[in-house]
Amino acid sequence: ENGRGRGRGRGGRKRKDRDAQRAPRPPSAYNLFMKDEVARLKAANSEMSHKEAFKEAARNWGTADANPQKRGMVDTMWNVPAPGEGGGAGALLGG
Repeated sequence: ENGRGRGRGRGGRKRKDRDAQRAPRPPSAYNLFMKDEVARLKAANSEMSHKEAFKEAARNWGTADANPQKRGMVDTMWNVPAPGEGGGAGALLGG
């Protein structure tokens, strides 16, 4: 063992040579949202650390209009009444 950590020994994966002429990939919807949202959160609360602003922005991405996989209905979708309160799994399964 060489003392440098795991996976750095003999025969690791080789990195591909990068094409210097290749244009950079355009930013994704997530990248654009995060950039704007972190800036908005930090402007609204100057005491907020970058780490906390990033965490909050990441949480906000879940319900953002820019998110193609928006999960705004997740909280209400699984809100099934308890047994005896009507509905429940039996109603969902036709029982």
